[in-house]
Amino acid sequence: MNLWSQNLPEEFQNKEFKINENLISLDASDQKSQEILRSIAEKIVSSISIKVYKKIANTFEYVYGANFLSYVCLEVLTNDILLRSLPVMLNTNNFVDSLQLLTDAIQNQGFSEDLTSLISQRYNYYISIDPAITVDFIHPIQINKCNLSQINAYTLNIPFALKQAYISQYIEVFTKIFYALLSHSSKSDFNQFIEITKESSAIK
Repeated sequence: MNLWSQNLPEEFQNKEFKINENLISLDASDQKSQEILRSIAEKIVSSISIKVYKKIANTFEYVYGANFLSYVCLEVLTNDILLRSLPVMLNTNNFVDSLQLLTDAIQNQGFSEDLTSLISQRYNYYISIDPAITVDFIHPIQINKCNLSQINAYTLNIPFALKQAYISQYIEVFTKIFYALLSHSSKSDFNQFIEITKESSAIK
């Protein structure tokens, strides 16, 4: 697999970004910085889930004709990958390659571990706050009975156009939140980086 980072211009190869020092002290140890980044990642994932849900969740059934469970599977999958990836995404190469991993998992691979219980919990939560989000309710007990292979088969069978719409929205929301975390000097670099990646197709 050709990594997206290979398409980055030389000036953006392995360029580092810095988190706002109000979030991570400049003299913090590497271990402490990683702990803070993991905590930040959890908050980012929660924020993304809320924003993406508001923007696109109701389109799954009412626009694309796919059961709302499809949305929940994609949310759990992308959030799991981002939680593991974000602590290394302060490097340009790791940033685009992590987004490539996320995109490839949604389009071609699915889950690497069994998160069926979490999918069931998230599905039940969303239905409890907005029953009208689905017209074809699936009982969480049925979801919990599925194994990893069945969940992956279901996830990979989600229409490609729907996956693309979800990925596009997810990455758009994520990059805005990521930008807000950066130091003043890194924000300027990040804006240039995002523009360059779009022009060079480093982010598909």
